[in-house]
Amino acid sequence: MAIDVKGWASRFKSLSDSDQTIAAMGKYYTCTFMYDMTDRKVIIEMHDGKVKNINTDPQPLDAYDFALRASAQTWREFAQPIPRPMFHGIWAASFREDLKLEGNLLVLMQNLRNFTVQFELLRRAGVPFTTPDDLAGQVADVLARNGVVAWFDGRSEYGPRALGQRSLMAHPGHVENLERLNDVITDVRSYIFKLGADRSAHDLVAALANLAKEFKINSLVETSVDVAGDLPQLEPDQQEAIYHVAQEALANARRHARASAVTVSLRPQNGFVRLRVTDNGEGFDSSAETSEAHRGMRNMIARAKAVDGTVRIESEPRQGTMVELNVPIER
Repeated sequence: MAIDVKGWASRFKSLSDSDQTIAAMGKYYTCTFMYDMTDRKVIIEMHDGKVKNINTDPQPLDAYDFALRASAQTWREFAQPIPRPMFHGIWAASFREDLKLEGNLLVLMQNLRNFTVQFELLRRAGVPFTTPDDLAGQVADVLARNGVVAWFDGRSEYGPRALGQRSLMAHPGHVENLERLNDVITDVRSYIFKLGADRSAHDLVAALANLAKEFKINSLVETSVDVAGDLPQLEPDQQEAIYHVAQEALANARRHARASAVTVSLRPQNGFVRLRVTDNGEGFDSSAETSEAHRGMRNMIARAKAVDGTVRIESEPRQGTMVELNVPIER
């Protein structure tokens, strides 16, 4: 159920301004603070014990004295009528090392009693962001429509397999969903590590190096790049084609090859620039494959044709695979 943020602000102000404890002790309760609830941020301005303003759409430069930051789940747990242990108060939440107090904490300490009383009012006012009434039902509905459900919350893991505290689900009755989930994981890891190459960059060498680094992180496969130092000047569309064929070849290696090593090489050869992506994986009988029926192969062929180039694949069972793109230097 989506909460009306303006309605929440009005309700919170009413509860705060009518609270007898704050009225008795809050004559000098004057400060401005932020509740950072991940899904929603609000800035509350207090003056002489009364709520002067609640900014429900704060901008980055809006001022405040101090802030409380925590995950959406912590705020939800705290706002329950009867919260679970370790969610029952500001200090209990901080003991979980999830709630963070930032800014001018002297102002917080000077107003601590009134602030704590006001903070408890969130149990009556609620938290100003969407709280699903039937999370299980919503998840079941998405899965029934063959969607992918992802849940991320709290601190992230660190390292090459990092994806954060997460759950990923898809319908188990569709065999292609295993690959779909792996693609989601790849995209998220690439975002976390900020290793996505600039597809429009004209620095092909740097782009290939980034691509190989991203591949190594996502697959844990040893990956090397061998680029000749005497590459001729290439047009932007030629660089784009080389990059995307390398990207497609690495994607296929990650999904199918089960390799322990991959090499990406780029060098001039008899009037062409030759890209080779080679792995030592399972391989396949390339003579028995209908190559153009494979979407990845069709994509590589289309990229090659756009720059008057050619693509070929060599592979044998248990002998690995080699994808080769030849792009003419002169057109």
